[in-house]
Amino acid sequence: MKVVIIARILQKYLEFKTIHLQSSIRLTTKKRESVMIVQVKTALNILSSAIDAIAVVIIAIGVLYSVARYFCGLLGIKRCISIDTMRLDLGRSIVLGVEYLLAADIIRTMITPDYYAIGLLASLVVIRTVLTYFLNMEMQMLANQQK
Repeated sequence: MKVVIIARILQKYLEFKTIHLQSSIRLTTKKRESVMIVQVKTALNILSSAIDAIAVVIIAIGVLYSVARYFCGLLGIKRCISIDTMRLDLGRSIVLGVEYLLAADIIRTMITPDYYAIGLLASLVVIRTVLTYFLNMEMQMLANQQK
């Protein structure tokens, strides 16, 4: 009789350990999934920051290049470059930089897809699209005038 009771207690203990182990494995899997999600979000955040930095560098290089060409033209170091050509080159770098900024905002919205972020992204897309459209129109007019 005592052997049967001890066997049942041992059986219940093993069942408890098995259930505990299974729930522990499930929790560990959930922890791994949450750690992976955090790692992916961190990687996407770093990627969007890097794209932002690239956009700023592109715009800054375009501005510095235009300023340098302007002062070289003023000082007579190089042959005089028209203001329209400088504006055209600066506009191209601004448009490219704005496109990169938009890409970074899209990635950032993927990280935190709430309604506020989506609304903010939609307004930024509209503003930057309109800005790009008018810059492209002006650049086409400048390019046609130069021909």
